[in-house]
This record gives sequence, C-alpha cells and structure tokens, in this order.
Amino acid sequence: MVEQRLKPYRITYHPFSHIGKRPQNEDRVLVKTNDENEGLFLIADGMGGHPYGGEAAQMTVDSIAQFMSKLKTFPNIYKLGEVMDETNKRLRDAYKEAGVTIGGILIKAGQIAMFWLGDVRIYVLKPSGELVTSNDHSLINRLKKERVVISPDTILKYSNVVTSYLGIGREIQVGYHSFMVEKEMRVLICSDGIHQNVSFELIQSLLKESISTKKFENRLSNQKIRDNYTYLLIRT
Repeated sequence: MVEQRLKPYRITYHPFSHIGKRPQNEDRVLVKTNDENEGLFLIADGMGGHPYGGEAAQMTVDSIAQFMSKLKTFPNIYKLGEVMDETNKRLRDAYKEAGVTIGGILIKAGQIAMFWLGDVRIYVLKPSGELVTSNDHSLINRLKKERVVISPDTILKYSNVVTSYLGIGREIQVGYHSFMVEKEMRVLICSDGIHQNVSFELIQSLLKESISTKKFENRLSNQKIRDNYTYLLIRT
C-alpha cells in the first residue's frame, strides 16, 4: 500500500494488512478525511472462532462510512459513538453470532481522540517521549483490575478473550482518550495479530522512526505470524 499525505495538517498515514497463515483476512481498514483538516482512521477485526468474521468486519467499516457520508459535518467523538451504536445494531441483525473488535483515532478541531472496543490497540508517541496506549477490553485486564492473582497458564489460556466488542447482542462500552494534536506525533493502530506476536521494543522502535515501515513489515513477515495482522501508522 502507498503512503498517502493529507493537507494542511501534513499528516501522513501508511496502512498495511496481511493474511498471515489464515485462509482469509478478516481485518479491515477505514480511512476517511475531508478538506477541513479532519480524519478518521480505524481497524476492524473480525473475531476468530466466530462465523462470518470477515463479512462482519466489512459491514462495520461500510456502515461507519455510510453513516458518515450522510452527515453535513465531520462527526465529533460523541457522534461517532452514536454511529457505532447504530453499526452494532446492524451487525446484530445481520450476523447473530459474529463479533468485531475495533480501534482507531478521530482527528478533529486540533484534537486526537482515541477510541476502541476489544483488543485492536492504539499507541500514541508524543514529542515529549510519553507513550499513550489504549487499554484492551480483555478478560486478563478485567481480572487485573479486580486484583485477581493470575497465573502464567491462565494468561496464556485466556489471552485472546475480549469483553467488549461489536455484535452478538451486547451493549457496547467504548473506551476513549483524547488530547491536543502536536507536531511530530506518531500513532500506531494495530490488530492483535501484531501486538500479541511482536515485541513492545520493536513497536516502540517503529514509532521512534529508528526503523522504516518497510523494515517493520519485513520483521513482521519474519515472525511467521499465523493470525491476520494489520496496522495503520499515522504521523503528524
């Protein structure tokens, strides 16, 4: 995929997706921008172990894009939450047993808003060196929050279990975090196929630009990842 540039924020973004060792790629990428220096960047990941993962992920990005096309102005984060509620209803009606995790950023009025459901993860490296990450909606994180002692075997067994996602008749609880856009920010949005198989050090290296996107993708291919893996790299 070719790196693309948005003006006048001079934001660059680079999407990449790979099937891994799976029979089909159930990850989907959505990028929507306008002439008002605003942008929506997200990844939808059809959940493994559930039927119609790819179709549900495609419906998710198509539904969000369709809702946005009907709006007169680019949505704020609250309106985007309403859009995801409507998308969730569509998914439940169309695919009774499908599930989709989602994560991304919304750039509007000089702010970046992170949003996520499940374990599509977002990393934001600020110019100060501070690294902000989304907090996965996972069973392991819930147990940690409840101060339950977790054995390594339990972590390994339940590492893929998410507690919030689109579909399967659940009410959604979207995670949010927002801050002002700064020059020289680096944002990585990635599916669990990456953050569960790639070291934090390598991800941090990409964000700090000590390696190129091409080298990062080569490192990913060398990992022989079985799952689909997808990322969006955004730079300001």
